[in-house]
Amino acid sequence: MRQHKSFAWLSKLLIVALLLSSIEFALPTPVAFALSGVYHNPYGQDDLYSTEPTERSPRDPQAGQTVYIKITTWPIEWGQAVWLTWTKNGVPQSDVGAQWKYNSGNNSYWEAAFGPFQKGDDITYTVHANVNGCCERTTGPFSFTVTDWSTVTNVTGHTNNTNYVRFTFGDSGGNFTPAMRLAFVSDQVFRVQFSPTGQGLNITGLNNYTVSEDATYITVTTSALQLKVQKNPYRLFVYKADGQTLIAKEYDPSVFRIFEWLTNGDTAVAKIGTHFYTPTTEKFWGLGERYNLLNQRGKDVNIYTVDQYLDHGERTYLPVPFFINSANYGVYLNTTYYSVFNIATYLSDMYGFTQNTSGSLSSTLDYYFIYGSTPNEIIQRYTDVTGKPKLPPKWAFGPWMMANEWDKQSEAQTQIDNTDTYDIPATVLAIEAWSDEATFYIWNDAQYTPQPGSYCFTYNDFTFPVGGKWPNPRQLVQNAHDKGIKVLLWQAPVEKWMSSPYTQKDNDESYMLQQGYAVGDGSGGSYRIPGGRWFANSLVPDFTNSAATDWWTNCKRGYLFNMNGVSIDGFKTDGGEYIYGRNLTFANGKKGDEMRNAYPGSYIGAFHDFVQTKTISNGILLSRAGAAGAQAYPGYWSGDERSTFSAFQDSIRAGLSAGMSGVPFWGWDLAGFSGDIPTKELYLRSAAMAAFTPIMEYHSETSGDPNPSRARSPWNMEARLSDSQARTGFAKFANIHMNLVPYSYSEAKQTSLTGVPMMRAMPLEFPTDATAVNQVFQYLYGSQLLVAPVETQGATTKSIYLPRGEWVDLWNGGQHSGPMTVTYGVSNLETIPVFVRGGAILPLNLDANYTLGGYVGNTVDNYTRLTFVMYPFGSSSFPWFDDPINTVKTI
Repeated sequence: MRQHKSFAWLSKLLIVALLLSSIEFALPTPVAFALSGVYHNPYGQDDLYSTEPTERSPRDPQAGQTVYIKITTWPIEWGQAVWLTWTKNGVPQSDVGAQWKYNSGNNSYWEAAFGPFQKGDDITYTVHANVNGCCERTTGPFSFTVTDWSTVTNVTGHTNNTNYVRFTFGDSGGNFTPAMRLAFVSDQVFRVQFSPTGQGLNITGLNNYTVSEDATYITVTTSALQLKVQKNPYRLFVYKADGQTLIAKEYDPSVFRIFEWLTNGDTAVAKIGTHFYTPTTEKFWGLGERYNLLNQRGKDVNIYTVDQYLDHGERTYLPVPFFINSANYGVYLNTTYYSVFNIATYLSDMYGFTQNTSGSLSSTLDYYFIYGSTPNEIIQRYTDVTGKPKLPPKWAFGPWMMANEWDKQSEAQTQIDNTDTYDIPATVLAIEAWSDEATFYIWNDAQYTPQPGSYCFTYNDFTFPVGGKWPNPRQLVQNAHDKGIKVLLWQAPVEKWMSSPYTQKDNDESYMLQQGYAVGDGSGGSYRIPGGRWFANSLVPDFTNSAATDWWTNCKRGYLFNMNGVSIDGFKTDGGEYIYGRNLTFANGKKGDEMRNAYPGSYIGAFHDFVQTKTISNGILLSRAGAAGAQAYPGYWSGDERSTFSAFQDSIRAGLSAGMSGVPFWGWDLAGFSGDIPTKELYLRSAAMAAFTPIMEYHSETSGDPNPSRARSPWNMEARLSDSQARTGFAKFANIHMNLVPYSYSEAKQTSLTGVPMMRAMPLEFPTDATAVNQVFQYLYGSQLLVAPVETQGATTKSIYLPRGEWVDLWNGGQHSGPMTVTYGVSNLETIPVFVRGGAILPLNLDANYTLGGYVGNTVDNYTRLTFVMYPFGSSSFPWFDDPINTVKTI
């Protein structure tokens, strides 16, 4: 028996008892009580950003690391002991005792340390516990195999196969035969696929290159690029076609590994990566929607989608494994596995990218190297690879309104009516709290006969009581449409767990389980979202299963597009960051580790296709999570943010970095989502910027019937602040947003053709201007307008940098010749500096007085005064999209 392992724990109790002796507690005689259980979960929730108190650390041990096994027992009792029995490479080892760490609730927590180990060691362990030598409990066995890094050495051979070149290498570990394929997608874009074992290589490309060889290099050349593959040691150099102008090169292999892989030595490959040289002057932009910085140099950037509530920092809902480098190239890492870009963090002159794999010996590192003479060219070529942005319907470019507290038809109707009462345009009403909060497809308070889970409801299956929250949804949607307002309904990809019965939801859940429509847990059951997460214990639909997708969308939600002839216009597709666990299973054969970043795309893509089918391509989604290629399913908003100027600044960075990552149709909850209403200053500064974004929308978090209301609507802001400027100032910018629709939609059309975003960070448009590229809080909206939001609380002036060229103040016609810095007075809260590029032609929808900011209603089908405002400078033209005849006309 192993009572001796409990002495440290018992001594702590004795000390505590002595300290409390003044209360005259008597130390009881230890007796043997039944130990109820012991628990250890090696991977925890497999979350990058949090650990569980009962997991292994590290989860996947590498050579030389000490391994900590964390354990809990319950209930808290005298005389407990916890220990490990284990084997190394099949040979039993001496038991390892666990040390007591702390108590919490009714549990004791323990930690056992063992190791370090060598590459290839196979470790199996079982956790044991007893109390005073009695009633032993065990859990396990658990196992892991220790890994370490290997790398390529020299090139051992190459073969030109017409549409790709294959290279073979030596292996520093001596166990594998590494190989690489190099293929060209175009003259400016090549693709590299590397395999540590030579297996799994399958890419091909064009036959637009030539291959030559000398004693030192194998050279592959197109009309735009020359690649020199150094033979010994292996190293890749990328030049312009002249062979002299260096664009990029892999790092010095004598200093740090290139083409490295993490392996147990013979049966598994866990990670693959490589490293490049980066002069300290280079900048790195993109990598998804990033709130912290535009230039990510000096950061380890995780490609990992996460539900981060507020204060995003370095975390994001929408990571994209693609960056633009200031040296005129970009890299797209073609994987949905977790990856990390180490940008001048290991070494100040090196960056690298490393991805997880399935562990298979056929795992590969697959990336695209994209050359462009400008960042905009790089984005165009990146979206050639991942897909061009889908053009949203024109009505999406008007103001949107939503608030979580609008949870009844009377309230929603009031908001619709208020747009007329106050002459403040809106083209979209997104209703979040519309459903029963159980099925998420049945209107709250609707009366109906519960049906089997296979049943597809029609609108006429429901009756809507006069006293209910939504007495006539069809009429509400029709009323909105009559006012020129489209309607979106909120969604989340969960079959919600509830502690009490809810018949229809329970029937759906039973059917979902029976049909295998849920994501699998990896052990033959169905996955449920882990505890402590949003919608904990809920099932998650598997949208890689076509039958599940059809049931979830068309069967269960199809009736919303035919409410006796009236149709909604899309969904707010919230969430999607729910995949925790590497071994979860999906119908497409992929596991949770590969699907974590891919799941939002499968979810949002399913809803996108559903909506486009039902609306004849005139619907839209508003989504939060995504990954590479998200631009195919517009639009996106930046998620949950505070009502602070700091969060406002984060939002600006998020929108600009999303655009640099190929995701252009973006907005944010202007003035913030969380907490009580914002200040008038923040509200009007945010509204001013939102007028010059693709999606102008407000939203608020508080649900139910808060008193007073926390909605960010302009009429509620006026009431809460007792200040009419909150309303009139917002109205001005909402009208400007509508005035801009002809311009915005024409620019959006170009974005859909090129991938170049509507909100263009300064490095995109002015990459050779060293001052411009460092301006974070100004951007181009489309090709013609330079916008400088006032992002600092209490600001009375704003410094704006105007690059080379002629610039005209949009508001007063003042002319400036750049490069220069302008100090702009912004004491008036309704001021936002905006400059028009010299030579611009702006198509606008103006009122009868041709006033920018004048009310023109919210229709997008006809313009009040379609006006082309010209700013003469040299020769000018503008690609105006005449959408009724689907033609781009050069003005």
